[in-house]
Amino acid sequence: MAPTPSPLSHRPSLITQAPITTGTLGFAIAITIYFWYGHDPGFIPMTPLGFSSEPWRLVTSTLAHGGFLHLIFNLYWLKLFGPLLEERLHPLLVVGLFLTIAAGSGAAQFAVGVGGVGLSGVLYGCFGFLWFASSRVDAFRGLLPQSTIKLMVGWFFLCIIATRIGVLNVANVAHGVGGLMGWLAAWVVLSERRTRPYKTLGYYGLLGLFLLGGSVWRGGLLAAFAGEGYIAYSSGLAEHDGSTAFLEAHGELERDLRGDTENWEDEDWEFIAGRATSLLERFEKESHPAPAVARILYMRAFARMRQREYESALEDAERALTINPNEPGVQPIVDSLQLWMKTVEP
Repeated sequence: MAPTPSPLSHRPSLITQAPITTGTLGFAIAITIYFWYGHDPGFIPMTPLGFSSEPWRLVTSTLAHGGFLHLIFNLYWLKLFGPLLEERLHPLLVVGLFLTIAAGSGAAQFAVGVGGVGLSGVLYGCFGFLWFASSRVDAFRGLLPQSTIKLMVGWFFLCIIATRIGVLNVANVAHGVGGLMGWLAAWVVLSERRTRPYKTLGYYGLLGLFLLGGSVWRGGLLAAFAGEGYIAYSSGLAEHDGSTAFLEAHGELERDLRGDTENWEDEDWEFIAGRATSLLERFEKESHPAPAVARILYMRAFARMRQREYESALEDAERALTINPNEPGVQPIVDSLQLWMKTVEP
């Protein structure tokens, strides 16, 4: 006898029965490609403008992804979860679910940092909805195998640990808030009609709190939850908010450093060092450089170290610490270079 297939294997047709999921997948691929290679992708990531004149950033920042594996992982799980919701919920409800979870999880992540990219918050929202519903409503019962629940919960905590020890940089707040909002959305949608209006107000009230956290209350939240170096780096970027050129150039340099850099050749690192140098020539002339300039010095120090230009790399790293003593990642470079140079001294 053939084994009974997992409930997740009984998914509706992606294109014909899950058009919202299909569209989201397509937009995610398109936005991500433009984010990587477009000539002007500055409108995509989350910035304070997302809460005023450019609200689309609350959505575009969730559609963009930082790397190929990041994109594939999120597309795979959305392809699994999305159709299960579309088959059982009204299309407008699914659209509203995706948009509110994207906005809430993105705003919450931005409230305690510089924001993230990716659909992970929406994925955990879908997971939270299905987890709540699968044990309470017949139409959803049994959709999530215990193995999937354990995997998603385990991955959530693994990402937190990996972030804490510096192995990965994961938007854990977006994961948690997305899961919470999905769970609460199911609690609202599947509740009795007489209580649904009050629960709906509660859901949108929570969304409003997350939006306030990413805008009005962000300064206090950063001070409470982010490290001093991270705050200084964020403040440095904020000082250049009036300079679109700085933000876009800085973002381009960050994107240049994505990917499998272990296999890069010397000319690749020379290109990065050159890009950083051109930025520094434009924005380091101020008498008191903004802390964000320290990040560019860090990038050039890293590139010069890979080019085996150790003295120049050490000089850049020490200058970065002069501008921002708590700049993330710089002190280990200084320590390792100083130790190496002592070992090679005659």
